[in-house]
Amino acid sequence: SGLTRTAPASIAVSTSAGQTTNPGSPTSTEAASRAFTSELYGFELVLPSRWQIRAASTPWVTGVLEGSCPPAWDCFSDTTDSRTLAVAAIGVPTNTTLEEWQAGIHRTRPTHVEDSDPPSETTLDGEPALTWTAVSEIERVKVIKLAALHGTRAYMFLFVSPTTTSLESDQAVFDSIM
Repeated sequence: SGLTRTAPASIAVSTSAGQTTNPGSPTSTEAASRAFTSELYGFELVLPSRWQIRAASTPWVTGVLEGSCPPAWDCFSDTTDSRTLAVAAIGVPTNTTLEEWQAGIHRTRPTHVEDSDPPSETTLDGEPALTWTAVSEIERVKVIKLAALHGTRAYMFLFVSPTTTSLESDQAVFDSIM
């Protein structure tokens, strides 16, 4: 069992031909929302207007998890509750599997971060994806992680929130953005 994102509400990913696909439109968005298109990573999100946006300043070349909002990641922060969504992508060989990508990311987590295991199957923009959670008691945060492949691009989504919020509440917010 897992999440079903067969028709994401508000994300589109550019295809390798440069065309943008978006199988679903937001069914209910806040009256004041804004779209963001990532120039580096080729995706689009529609976010509530209260979210601050910081575009990545450099490409993500390491393929390593580097904190909740490093400069190579597009970052979105909810100004009302300290939740942050960070998104990055990196080129991978065409024969890379989703399981290999997720396992590689799993190995790069800091030692003080506890990942759930195994990941759950889901979809993003009609493509297979894997999702799992993590907790860092040291940083007092929990993370919903989503790994996806789209062509020869591997995506990583990190939804970081304080440990004081419930996972159910975090999942609902994450699902509403995705």
